[in-house]
Amino acid sequence: MALVYLGIGVWLFWSAGKPMSGGLQQLGTTGRRVLGGVFFLYGLVRFVRGHKANFRKKTNLNDDE
Repeated sequence: MALVYLGIGVWLFWSAGKPMSGGLQQLGTTGRRVLGGVFFLYGLVRFVRGHKANFRKKTNLNDDE
């Protein structure tokens, strides 16, 4: 899901200068870039947190031996 947020953020930021037809809410260039940046940062945070939670090296609690 983090990659979806990253992709949406990049797409919104990249397509901010292009005219967009129809939609629920019309956003200007600045609004789409800000929203794209928010999605991108949120995707990065989700990716880093997910990576830490699932791929962190397990520590052994019985290191006394």
